[in-house]
Amino acid sequence: MLTNGRIVLGVEVIRGRAGYGFTISGQRPCLLSGILEGSPADLVGLKQGDRIMAINGTDVSTALHEAVVQLIGSCKGPLRLVVHADGRIMGNPILNDAKFGIGPKSGIFQKAGVLTPILGITGLNYHHLSDIK
Repeated sequence: MLTNGRIVLGVEVIRGRAGYGFTISGQRPCLLSGILEGSPADLVGLKQGDRIMAINGTDVSTALHEAVVQLIGSCKGPLRLVVHADGRIMGNPILNDAKFGIGPKSGIFQKAGVLTPILGITGLNYHHLSDIK
């Protein structure tokens, strides 16, 4: 979906045995800095460079890195992300971290329970991170 000339993607991901399969960096907003091949994040179409704008309805576009990590880590049930995909780094390889035995043939994400991307996002109602107690 395009919003104000930006590509907006909403996805739901269920944590696999080895996590969601992405790393984040930066803040205000945080970026997806790595995606593990075959992970739940990979299978729903998240890419390196996507900017995290909301997590489970909470606006994190101006949140500090630590707050975003805590919000992701405390998630119960599906992780719902809204990302701006216009910052994607195309042509970069997906993370394949052999030193941890993580890769497309390791099988760690085979039963991750990935849900499909949310289509037709309308009226994105965010809660601001500071409103969460």
